[in-house]
Amino acid sequence: AFSAPILGISFIFLFYPLTNNNLACWLFISLFITYFFFSLIQINYQSLAVGFSEDYNLKTKIIAIRESVGVVGIIFASTAPAVLFLYFSEAKSFLIIGILYLSVISFCAIIFYFKSPQSLVLSTKTEHKIDLSFLKNRELKYLFTIFFFNSLTFGITASLMLFFVEIVLNAKNFT
Repeated sequence: AFSAPILGISFIFLFYPLTNNNLACWLFISLFITYFFFSLIQINYQSLAVGFSEDYNLKTKIIAIRESVGVVGIIFASTAPAVLFLYFSEAKSFLIIGILYLSVISFCAIIFYFKSPQSLVLSTKTEHKIDLSFLKNRELKYLFTIFFFNSLTFGITASLMLFFVEIVLNAKNFT
């Protein structure tokens, strides 16, 4: 819940750097923060169905709703820029999308924080120890390494595809 506003702000900073000096460094830092907080939220979000109930059928319904809403969100996020480009400049369109995203993700985080079962929300009054003993497992470290490079390739590909279409293919209007 506390990570959601940071993710929203980092998303805006992807398109609106605070400085024009060393934009490559700015892009790297912004992408790193955005992917980090997205992963942090997404991993916890994906695991929520397990904590809501012991009933298999209810878990299945929760997961089905979660995935359906996710598909609708992807469709909206894919079409919103194209629709906004019809009425606004690209810069203004991405600012509108960023502010909308920040507002929606923050609103949902507030709802989640106050409406989720308390067993799912960590109390700030208790001390939680992080157990990293699982990292001693050699096979698990190997799996994490493979997973990291697999995720990295998808992230780089997704990020660079837009630049490729715009610069190499010179077909920005078809993006």
